[in-house]
Amino acid sequence: MREEDGVAYLYVMGECYCQRGLTLQVAIVLETRYAGNILQVRGISYNYVAWLPGQYLVLKYHNWHDNRDTYIHRAYNPLTEQEILYEELTRSQFPVFSEVLDEAELLTRPVVE
Repeated sequence: MREEDGVAYLYVMGECYCQRGLTLQVAIVLETRYAGNILQVRGISYNYVAWLPGQYLVLKYHNWHDNRDTYIHRAYNPLTEQEILYEELTRSQFPVFSEVLDEAELLTRPVVE
Protein backbone atom coordinates (compact mmCIF):
# COMPACT_ATOMS: atom_id res chain seq x y z
CA MET A 1 0.00 0.00 0.00
CA ARG A 2 1.17 3.52 -0.75
CA GLU A 3 -0.39 6.80 0.28
CA GLU A 4 -0.43 9.94 -1.88
CA ASP A 5 -2.24 13.15 -0.99
CA GLY A 6 -4.22 11.34 1.71
CA VAL A 7 -5.40 8.59 -0.62
CA ALA A 8 -4.23 5.01 -0.04
CA TYR A 9 -3.45 2.89 -3.09
CA LEU A 10 -3.18 -0.90 -3.16
CA TYR A 11 -1.13 -2.67 -5.81
CA VAL A 12 -1.94 -6.20 -6.98
CA MET A 13 0.72 -7.70 -9.23
CA GLY A 14 1.54 -11.25 -10.19
CA GLU A 15 1.02 -14.09 -12.59
CA CYS A 16 -1.72 -16.69 -12.80
CA TYR A 17 -0.86 -20.04 -14.31
CA CYS A 18 -3.86 -21.45 -16.14
CA GLN A 19 -4.89 -24.53 -18.08
CA ARG A 20 -3.24 -25.24 -21.43
CA GLY A 21 -0.03 -23.65 -20.10
CA LEU A 22 -1.44 -20.13 -20.32
CA THR A 23 0.16 -17.42 -18.17
CA LEU A 24 -1.87 -14.35 -17.22
CA GLN A 25 0.12 -11.40 -15.92
CA VAL A 26 -1.94 -9.11 -13.70
CA ALA A 27 -1.20 -5.55 -12.55
CA ILE A 28 -4.01 -3.65 -10.84
CA VAL A 29 -3.98 -0.40 -8.88
CA LEU A 30 -6.83 0.05 -6.38
CA GLU A 31 -7.78 3.35 -4.79
CA THR A 32 -9.22 3.31 -1.28
CA ARG A 33 -11.33 5.87 0.51
CA TYR A 34 -13.76 6.08 3.37
CA ALA A 35 -17.40 7.08 2.93
CA GLY A 36 -18.30 7.72 6.54
CA ASN A 37 -16.88 4.67 8.28
CA ILE A 38 -17.20 2.35 5.26
CA LEU A 39 -14.01 1.53 3.34
CA GLN A 40 -14.52 1.69 -0.43
CA VAL A 41 -12.08 0.16 -2.92
CA ARG A 42 -12.12 1.09 -6.61
CA GLY A 43 -9.92 -0.22 -9.38
CA ILE A 44 -8.34 2.64 -11.30
CA SER A 45 -5.62 1.00 -13.36
CA TYR A 46 -5.61 -2.43 -15.00
CA ASN A 47 -3.19 -4.43 -17.11
CA TYR A 48 -3.86 -8.04 -18.07
CA VAL A 49 -1.57 -9.83 -20.54
CA ALA A 50 -2.06 -13.50 -21.39
CA TRP A 51 0.38 -15.61 -23.37
CA LEU A 52 1.51 -19.15 -23.96
CA PRO A 53 5.13 -19.30 -22.74
CA GLY A 54 7.55 -19.91 -25.58
CA GLN A 55 4.75 -19.26 -28.05
CA TYR A 56 2.45 -16.30 -28.62
CA LEU A 57 0.36 -13.60 -27.05
CA VAL A 58 -3.28 -14.44 -26.48
CA LEU A 59 -4.96 -11.44 -24.87
CA LYS A 60 -4.36 -7.90 -23.59
CA TYR A 61 -6.51 -5.50 -21.59
CA HIS A 62 -5.17 -2.23 -20.22
CA ASN A 63 -5.88 1.38 -19.43
CA TRP A 64 -2.27 2.46 -19.06
CA HIS A 65 -2.63 5.66 -21.04
CA ASP A 66 -3.88 9.23 -20.45
CA ASN A 67 -7.61 8.49 -20.20
CA ARG A 68 -8.00 5.90 -17.43
CA ASP A 69 -11.72 5.51 -18.25
CA THR A 70 -10.93 4.04 -21.69
CA TYR A 71 -9.59 0.49 -21.97
CA ILE A 72 -7.79 -1.19 -24.83
CA HIS A 73 -8.81 -4.80 -25.54
CA ARG A 74 -6.76 -6.91 -27.93
CA ALA A 75 -7.15 -10.59 -28.73
CA TYR A 76 -4.71 -12.71 -30.72
CA ASN A 77 -4.75 -16.04 -32.50
CA PRO A 78 -2.62 -18.16 -30.13
CA LEU A 79 -1.22 -20.19 -33.04
CA THR A 80 0.02 -17.22 -35.11
CA GLU A 81 -0.04 -14.18 -32.77
CA GLN A 82 -2.07 -12.38 -35.43
CA GLU A 83 -4.33 -9.76 -33.84
CA ILE A 84 -7.96 -10.82 -34.33
CA LEU A 85 -9.66 -8.13 -32.25
CA TYR A 86 -8.90 -4.54 -31.28
CA GLU A 87 -11.42 -2.38 -29.50
CA GLU A 88 -11.65 0.43 -27.00
CA LEU A 89 -13.99 -0.06 -24.05
CA THR A 90 -15.49 2.32 -21.51
CA ARG A 91 -15.07 1.70 -17.78
CA SER A 92 -18.56 0.18 -17.56
CA GLN A 93 -17.67 -2.36 -20.29
CA PHE A 94 -14.48 -3.60 -18.66
CA PRO A 95 -14.73 -7.29 -17.74
CA VAL A 96 -14.38 -8.71 -14.26
CA PHE A 97 -11.41 -11.01 -13.61
CA SER A 98 -13.35 -14.24 -14.21
CA GLU A 99 -14.45 -12.94 -17.63
CA VAL A 100 -10.81 -12.29 -18.59
CA LEU A 101 -9.98 -15.88 -17.61
CA ASP A 102 -12.97 -17.21 -19.58
CA GLU A 103 -11.94 -15.27 -22.69
CA ALA A 104 -8.35 -16.53 -22.45
CA GLU A 105 -9.67 -20.09 -22.12
CA LEU A 106 -11.87 -19.67 -25.18
CA LEU A 107 -9.01 -18.22 -27.24
CA THR A 108 -6.66 -21.10 -26.38
CA ARG A 109 -9.07 -23.91 -27.31
CA PRO A 110 -7.50 -24.30 -30.79
CA VAL A 111 -4.14 -25.03 -29.17
CA VAL A 112 -5.27 -28.42 -27.84
CA GLU A 113 -8.07 -29.35 -30.26
